[in-house]
Amino acid sequence: MQNNILLFSLCHRLIIPYLILYIVKLINFVQQGWYNLMLYYLSDPIISIYPINDN
Repeated sequence: MQNNILLFSLCHRLIIPYLILYIVKLINFVQQGWYNLMLYYLSDPIISIYPINDN
């Protein structure tokens, strides 16, 4: 029983930092994705409008 509790606490000490790191990376990836999407949508009309105006 004591061994199980020790193993459990050890697992928590290993898992929680990895979980936090994973969540942080996921949030960064999602934010970067949204940023790239916004850039694409903001730059796309400019790219598509100008050649039409030139012609």
